[in-house]
Amino acid sequence: MIKPKEKRHEYIQRLDQAIETLEAIINSEDADEKTRIQAANSLARLIGASYTMIVDIDVENIEAEAETLKKMIKDTEAKRGLQWDPDKNEWVPNTEKKNK
Repeated sequence: MIKPKEKRHEYIQRLDQAIETLEAIINSEDADEKTRIQAANSLARLIGASYTMIVDIDVENIEAEAETLKKMIKDTEAKRGLQWDPDKNEWVPNTEKKNK
């Protein structure tokens, strides 16, 4: 099962570390201009990637919520004596015999 909150926390920690590293290189007096520019370019790419990552995790959250909702509907409809008919794309009376 996908655990988006845990993934989000892990990715945020990794992003923070990468940002700190790149900022240190950009601000380093020991790094030459070429190295600082490469670090700045990497930081820009990291910012773009972080946006994509957040969107991906949000999609995972929504997918997980949708699966939970589908299960809730299925459980509710089963209690009402209905079942999903994928051919008709609708809920129909459950015709299966229940064993007692």
